[in-house]
Amino acid sequence: MTKYTVIGAGAMGLRYGVLVQERTGNQVDFVDTWEPNVEKIKEQGGVYVSRDHKDRHMVPINVSYPEDYTGDPDVWIIFVKQMQLADMLKRCAPLFKEHQYVFSAMNGMGHIDKISQYFPDNHIVGGTAMIATVLNGPADVDFMGAPRIGEMHMCNKTETNDAMTHQIFDDQGCWLRPNHDR
Repeated sequence: MTKYTVIGAGAMGLRYGVLVQERTGNQVDFVDTWEPNVEKIKEQGGVYVSRDHKDRHMVPINVSYPEDYTGDPDVWIIFVKQMQLADMLKRCAPLFKEHQYVFSAMNGMGHIDKISQYFPDNHIVGGTAMIATVLNGPADVDFMGAPRIGEMHMCNKTETNDAMTHQIFDDQGCWLRPNHDR
């Protein structure tokens, strides 16, 4: 089993992490810096999840601030706002290890360049995601649209897929219609 840690427990980070956790059984931790969100998740023991404003339920998750996190994931998943990425990577840098991979399907441009300062090119998987998700407030996320309605495109930065890259594709594809070249 692959261990994941999501950097950014906002709408997209929660969606990716919760669905990978639920659909694969893999361990998923979260790292975030938005204090109201982190504290509410800790207080509740998880995050409230709904789909299209229905079936709201609690999903247990582990969340930490970067300075408190002690895990050693196989893969980091990054979903933070572009203007917060450089600071978040700097705060998380002591956690990054040589064997780890990173995946991000963030909106905007320049994030792969920033991530490349911390990870080797063959350990970086980038992509685009056509998925709607709403963060109603701290520790309360709403997945929009029917299950498996979203689509994602993924590619290793070197365009050479290895075993871990394929595992990331498979684990993300458990809840999306992935579109990638194997």
